[in-house]
Amino acid sequence: AFLNRYYMKQIDIQMEAIAECFPDNFAAPIGVKTILEFDEAYTAPAAGYKNADDYYSKCSSKRFLKDIVVPTTILCATDDPFIETTIFKSLRMSSTIELITPEWGGHMGYISKRPTPWGDYRWMDFMVVDWPELEKPRINT
Repeated sequence: AFLNRYYMKQIDIQMEAIAECFPDNFAAPIGVKTILEFDEAYTAPAAGYKNADDYYSKCSSKRFLKDIVVPTTILCATDDPFIETTIFKSLRMSSTIELITPEWGGHMGYISKRPTPWGDYRWMDFMVVDWPELEKPRINT
């Protein structure tokens, strides 16, 4: 709920800015309270999709997961407001995929308790840069 409110506030700020720049060509969705409602009212129609479900279905990468041949790490927090980690249980995934599902992290907001070797607390950034080195054993087998 907290992350939904946070993202909706960010979306509201962006919608106000767009409406200010293009007052004659843009009507922000009214009464939208959730990301799903926003995608239904704005994102899907603006991108040419029938509705939010059509948009999610056609833009999802889940249909490709079974065919991945290179070692791949998927990082998805259980509190991500956009992607429910339970979806992975029903998907057929390649054996080259490692799924990491930390309890916290939201949608790409992975903050560490301790500083990374770079001196900041954003562990996802550190992991992405070091990922090829960490994957060498899996790649070379």
